[in-house]
Formats: sequence, structure tokens, C-alpha cells
Amino acid sequence: MKTYDLYSLKCVKCGTIADEAKAYTNCARCKSPLEVIMNYDLLKERLNESMLRTAPIKATKYIDFYPIRNKNGIVTLHEGGTPLYRCKNLGKKLGLNNLYVKNEGANPTGAFKDRGTMVEITKALELGKKAVVAASSGNMAASVSAYCANANLPAYILVPQGTPVGKLSQTLAYGARIIQVRSSYDDAARLTKKISEKHNFYLAGDYAYRREGQKSQAYEIIEQMNWEVPDKVIVPIGCGTNGSAIWKGFKEYKM
Repeated sequence: MKTYDLYSLKCVKCGTIADEAKAYTNCARCKSPLEVIMNYDLLKERLNESMLRTAPIKATKYIDFYPIRNKNGIVTLHEGGTPLYRCKNLGKKLGLNNLYVKNEGANPTGAFKDRGTMVEITKALELGKKAVVAASSGNMAASVSAYCANANLPAYILVPQGTPVGKLSQTLAYGARIIQVRSSYDDAARLTKKISEKHNFYLAGDYAYRREGQKSQAYEIIEQMNWEVPDKVIVPIGCGTNGSAIWKGFKEYKM
């Protein structure tokens, strides 16, 4: 990483530094996932600590911590700033004096995915992509579609054939084009990658840039708990992107 670069993309396996204009999901050499490595020395020089401690809580407040080059071009629906509730009665039943629940359903499309989508669709514009493609029939599909609508980018969502229409209603409402694939979700995901490479579409999904946006949950929790890091955090796990994002957010705070 050059001293003036705020971040780089690095392969988690072989350590190759990727050119984000050519690869931003997987390593071109060994096909392993890429991760964002922030230049924390440069970040500390640029950071406005006074603003961080006084500005209202929302995801865009932490823009310096994201791999975004053009801060004026951020695509946002005012995600983040979700409430943290102290659950006294439930905590009492479980023997926990300080049990809190963060309501990520208060995000624009009703899911934590919006935090990562904010970064992904911003990157899609930065990288000059002419459309966005993703494989999803749930929260991610709705989130990607909403942010693409805000950015005036066409969204193509691939789903396995037979996906209930009810699951796609929110995605359809945002104007995305839904393509049914006569196979499994895994096949739909593989097809999105081929489409993105052939047509210069941005491939949205559980990749490095999404993780960076979702780590803002950790920043908010720390701030909402009077700048204290909680002892433990319980996170639902699918493929693990959200859990690792929150872990990274806590780790960065301690640096």
C-alpha cells in the first residue's frame, strides 16, 4: 500500500494486492476472497475526532472509515442511526444486568443490508459500472434495488425459479428487473458473476465492500454505549459477512 492510499484490496490467502478497477470480489491469482485493508496511519491524520463525537449518529458519519474515494458522490438513503434498546425484563430472566438489542429493522428497507449496500452502490458509480447485478430473493435484493433506484442505476436480480412473488414485492416496487434461473441459488450466484464480467456490471453481494459498510453497526453500538465496547455481541449468521464486519468495526475502534 502506498503511503497516500487510504485503502487497498488484499487477497486473504496469497496476499496479492488487487487493482479494484479489475477485481474487487475475488483474487485474480488464486480466486480467494479479497478484503479491504485500511491505511490507519493516514486515517488518523485525516480524522476529525470532534465531529465524530458530536455529530448525529448515522452510517454516513463514519465515511472516513469506508473505502470511498469521492465523498461527495455517496449514495445514501440515510441508513444507520438505528436505536439500541436496553431490555430490562428479558435481561432479568436471563440473568443479564445490561442486555441491549439493536433494531436494524429501522433501516430504510428494513434490514442491516442497507449499510453495506450504501458502500457497494457508491463504489459501482466510482468504478463506472453501467448497472448492478445480484443473486438474492430476500433483504439484499430489496436493498440493492432501492439504492440502485436512488443512484439511477439499472438493477438486475437473479433468483431461483419458483421463488414466491411475495418475497420479491419490495424488490419489484423499486423497479429492479428480476430474472428467474431454472436452477439453484448457487447457480444463480455463479451466473451473476459471469454477467458482471461480460457486461461491465457491478457485482453486488457478500464481498469486501459490503463488509466495510456493515461495520458501522459496531461504531454505533460503541457510541450509544457511551464509548464503551460491549463484552459480547450475538449476531445471526448466514455466510458470516455481517458478523465479521461487526468484529472489524470493534477492532478498528481499539486501534
